Amino acid sequence: MVGSVTLPDIAMDVAVSGNHAFVADRDSGLIVVDVSNATSPTIVGRLSIPGSTNAVAAAGIYVYVTHSNWALQIIDISDPAMPVIVGSLPGAGIAVAVSDSQAVSDSLAFVANGNAGVQVIDISNPLNPVALDKKANYATSTNGVDTMFLMTDGKPNTGRIDKVEDILAELKKVNRLRKVTIHTICVGDIPPGGPTPDSPDPVFLRKIADQNNGEFVHIRK
Repeated sequence: MVGSVTLPDIAMDVAVSGNHAFVADRDSGLIVVDVSNATSPTIVGRLSIPGSTNAVAAAGIYVYVTHSNWALQIIDISDPAMPVIVGSLPGAGIAVAVSDSQAVSDSLAFVANGNAGVQVIDISNPLNPVALDKKANYATSTNGVDTMFLMTDGKPNTGRIDKVEDILAELKKVNRLRKVTIHTICVGDIPPGGPTPDSPDPVFLRKIADQNNGEFVHIRK
């Protein structure tokens, strides 16, 4: 050991970016340590975060912190002496770990969320982190899955996301890394007078297939 610094509480995790180490210091929140002189590290900044701070990852001018009250908090460290929370996302469980800087740099954070499992969060906009839809994420992130078949009438009428444009955008997010091929099958007839609110929506399903390198089929009764 060439140097050390005493922290207020218990160091749970650390991420290093440039000349600074960012420490998840349990009940003391985030501690910023200047490590430019390895023999004499110095605390230069801190940020109080309610709850137990468990893990931290760093990428660019942001650090990503998990703790007992939130799945993720995004902190601007452009001024290491004055870290500022700019985005937050509640969690379904007690967040205990966050993905490393490489995964974070791909605009996704993967949070170990206790009994709630792993939560995938879109952090492309640090001010507004978004939890990706669990069902869509599961379908496009399960190991070994490279092709899916979706059979439906194409009318979204339940779930957290029920608007066509939003569903297409969400699928694009969760499938941009895995690139699972999604084939769609529309079931049902369109009335002679044209589509109605209750009739199938083949246009929507064709867009899903086109967007995900799949093929579209319409099965009429």
